[in-house]
Amino acid sequence: MTEEAYRLLKEQESVFFSYRDLLTQSQWNLLKAIAYENRAFAPTSFEFLDKYRLGSSATVLQSLKSLMKKEMVYSDHDRSGALFYSVYDLLFRRWIRQSIT
Repeated sequence: MTEEAYRLLKEQESVFFSYRDLLTQSQWNLLKAIAYENRAFAPTSFEFLDKYRLGSSATVLQSLKSLMKKEMVYSDHDRSGALFYSVYDLLFRRWIRQSIT
């Protein structure tokens, strides 16, 4: 990460912490998993749930709907037509990824 990118993340850190504080633990865990994947395909699949220890698919689905409603996550399709989910804010995604590594 460049020095400038690091500085931007540090400047926004208080905002990112306030975003995190708005979420339930289940929502935060799902958001971290999506950020780590960059593009999360099938977040309710057994493999995804198991990899990130997210609990039941019903809980993840509820958290996903909430994150989308809060405009923290969006859905789109890749070139092959597969549905994926990603974190809206690129800086927020980088901050999350940095905080989990």
